[in-house]
Amino acid sequence: METTNARMSIWEDGTRLLVHRNGGTKVLIANVYDVLPSPARSFPADSLRRHLRWGRSLIKGVFVIFLIVSASQGGCSHATLPESAKSEFSKQSRWLDADVQAVSVGCASDPATPAWAMENPFFSVREIQANVNFLADARLGGRMTDTPGNVETARYIAGQFADAGLQSAGDGGRWFQSFPVPILKVPSRRCVLRVSDQPPLELHKDYSPIALGTNGAFDGPLVFAGYGLNNRIRRYNDYESLSVRGAVVMVLAGEPHNESGQSRWALKGKWTRLAGLGYKIRKAADAGAVAVLIVAPETILPDPESLHYVYGNGTGPIPAIRICRKLADRLLSESGTDQSIASLVAKIEATRKPVSFAVGTRIRGLVDLRDGVGQNVVGILPADARADARERPRVLVVGAHYDHLPIGGAKAKDHGLGVRPGADDNASGIAAMIQLAKALARTPGRKADIVFVAFGAEEIGFCGSKYYVNHPVRALEDTYAMINIDQVGRMRGSRVAVIGNVLENPLGPALKQASAQCPGLKIVKIPFISKNRWSDQAPFARSDVPTLFFFTGFHRDYHRRTDTAEKINLPGVAAVARFAYGMMRSLDARGK
Repeated sequence: METTNARMSIWEDGTRLLVHRNGGTKVLIANVYDVLPSPARSFPADSLRRHLRWGRSLIKGVFVIFLIVSASQGGCSHATLPESAKSEFSKQSRWLDADVQAVSVGCASDPATPAWAMENPFFSVREIQANVNFLADARLGGRMTDTPGNVETARYIAGQFADAGLQSAGDGGRWFQSFPVPILKVPSRRCVLRVSDQPPLELHKDYSPIALGTNGAFDGPLVFAGYGLNNRIRRYNDYESLSVRGAVVMVLAGEPHNESGQSRWALKGKWTRLAGLGYKIRKAADAGAVAVLIVAPETILPDPESLHYVYGNGTGPIPAIRICRKLADRLLSESGTDQSIASLVAKIEATRKPVSFAVGTRIRGLVDLRDGVGQNVVGILPADARADARERPRVLVVGAHYDHLPIGGAKAKDHGLGVRPGADDNASGIAAMIQLAKALARTPGRKADIVFVAFGAEEIGFCGSKYYVNHPVRALEDTYAMINIDQVGRMRGSRVAVIGNVLENPLGPALKQASAQCPGLKIVKIPFISKNRWSDQAPFARSDVPTLFFFTGFHRDYHRRTDTAEKINLPGVAAVARFAYGMMRSLDARGK
């Protein structure tokens, strides 16, 4: 073995995690590779063993990975230790000791389970499904911060909070707490796009500026430049015999592809760097264009076609605008040629050669990108019982983010343009929080003020939760716990990971009680307190508020177009909401 005096060690082949007690050895993990995420499984055993030599803390880290994967993947066997073995661990391993016993929490039934923890008419699978279906609808465009779909989502959540019986607690007594997001640039209402001297086109319906370009007015004749690419290796240049100086250039999104939308130039399911929108904008600018219009062929972005924008900081070389196919076809028809986007794509595919030409129609416009604005949706459930009216109110916070991704960008895990619905991330968490609010609102005897926050702009740096921590609707020093619900829609094997202050008051005892009262769930406690990452609990943890993060694991659809509503484990979401209800009731009864 690597270490003879350690209470935990790794076997010589680097694959087994062992626990030693009373002169004996118990295999805790039979094969480390079985519980590591798939990328880590490619590590050679000697490399893994060499990294684990760096210290006992890294061995503990492997065990935490084991717990996380146990929560998120089925097929991992339970690992339990007798109490006598756990007592052998040193004080430095106290947090690990709690993890060991956590794996089996909730596996045995408890005949004393109270009705409020297991049965509640307000944990409705039907309502959860309705909420998830609405939030993950493709017409919302992925709910990116400060898009029309994001604003509509916030209003919907406010309506759900009102129906649950919460009181609005945002700015000026409204439901919304607005905050600036300067790292995000979005089109203002001053944006204009005209065809010749015709009336202005409709923003977000006919066109939508993207922040990979820049601000400014433009005016020039329209030129079609194929995919707007110059691939020297393939000897494919859309600008080779085309003058675009002083012109507005229309280009296709993507690159030459087959009928299934797969690139001709890259591995299956991938695009080359030339297909990036930023590259197309730079190439148009280098060729002398004054602005670029980008249209997505139906083979790349099927209907419903979303014009909601991508992330950007507004520092591109020229104004850039996405336009819908209907407008693009109209512009092409005005050139006097019998062309459409579909026919041009088919021609490029058939000839495997660039197709570029002057359209002639004059295009005028103005792009005005402003700093983004996010919104938290904030509701409060006031305490209805307090022993002493002069006592400062105790506060609990429940949070879940409602924003997701744009139609493309760096955070997407799949290629190309398209709506990432975010059914699990995090329509599932919002749906669970709404059910939790309804159940608590109908539970008498609450001693704490419970604040519910649907956070905005989580995907771009926890902007909403950071703002709330700096502008709380109830004093942060009175907030004795924060529960965050994020990605709870893919429960497998009845596992739920609970990450955070699982050992400390008041969360430790409350979690232990709630776990014992929910025998149907396998609660995996992970005492990892992140103050900088993972989700919206981080800003609260940084402010020394005890936090718990409910999570049912990653999956292959994470940040992809395939994270859709029909894949959500609806009873699993209801079970998480029911467990959170037990946690909240226990915390409310215990206090600080």
